[in-house]
Order: sequence, then structure tokens, then C-alpha cells
Amino acid sequence: MNHTYIRRTVLGIGLLISLLLQLLGCSTNSKSTPPGPPPIVPQITQFSASPTDVNGGQTSTITWATTQAASVAISPAVPVPDGTTLATSGSDIVPITATTTFTLTATSSDGTTATQTTTVTVPFTLSLSVSPATITAGQSATVAWQITGGTATALSIDNAVCSSCAMSGTATVKPNMTTTYTATATASGLPKSYPTALMRSV
Repeated sequence: MNHTYIRRTVLGIGLLISLLLQLLGCSTNSKSTPPGPPPIVPQITQFSASPTDVNGGQTSTITWATTQAASVAISPAVPVPDGTTLATSGSDIVPITATTTFTLTATSSDGTTATQTTTVTVPFTLSLSVSPATITAGQSATVAWQITGGTATALSIDNAVCSSCAMSGTATVKPNMTTTYTATATASGLPKSYPTALMRSV
């Protein structure tokens, strides 16, 4: 048999096999699964607290707004009526006892999430009281105050109690009429007034 003929036959078979493999590859690729729809990404357009600085025991209003969210969650949890869930946009009044960072998580219908945080700061807790709470005009009573959980840079109490008070202390007062005592403390350059003690003269 002619060797040249054999070589040409083998070469032709190789080319044919190569062509068949290429055709099979194209056919396989053409049947690949098309890409799925893009994820639904929720957007958090607002997440804020007002005020952002409070005294321990006061409240702050947490406000949030989202788009493309099927559900939202806030941690630590904010108060909601029993048996209800948070609306995807809304606000809530939250009691604050210590500096707290709230995290909002918005989840879309396909499970994609987005998060954002906001912080309410309690630079200190100020307590103010008057004892006894009711006296006869001209009698004496004791105003007591104390700052805990932080440090104020300045503290004053009106109605001549003290203009530059220590961080804790007492003072004797003799009001001739019903009097509300207001303590104003400053921390981080921000003055905060806390009218928490009422002296009633009868």
C-alpha cells in the first residue's frame, strides 16, 4: 500500500475528528444556562436618631426609610406593638439608658441585605431631686444632684442653687413659692438642660 496514501488518510481522519469536536463544543456552549436576573438590592435612604445626645433615661426618636426592602430589623430592638413587625419606613421613640449604636438591616424579596448604623450618646446621667417635695413658704429643703456614667465639663443649677457646681452635692434652699429647679450640664461642648426637680411651696 502506498505510504503517502496512508498518511493522507490518517491526516484526513484527524481533521474530521477535530472538526467534529469543535462542532460538539459549539453545541454544548449554545445550550448553557442563561444568567439569572440581577439581585434586588434594598436601599436605606435614611437612618437617624434625634436627638443624638441625651441624658440617661431620656428618649430619642429613631427614624428609618428604605426602598426595595421586603422587611427591616433594628438591633437592639425598638418598641413595637405585640404581634406586629416593623414597617419598611417609619419612626419610633426609644428609651435610652446608655450610649447605644442601632443597626438597621433591610432585606429584599430575594434575600439581599443592606445595613446602616446610627448612635445615640449618653455622655453622663444626671440625677436631681428636692427633699421634701412640699414645704410651707420660707421653710428649707435640700436639693441633691449627682452625675454618673461620664464626666461633664460644667454643671449649674438655677434659682441661685449653684453656678459652678461640683459633679455631686447638696444645697439648702428656702423658696417662697412653687419653684422648678433646672440643672444644666455640659459635655463635649454641648449644653443639656434637665428640668427634673419641682419644689412646691404651700
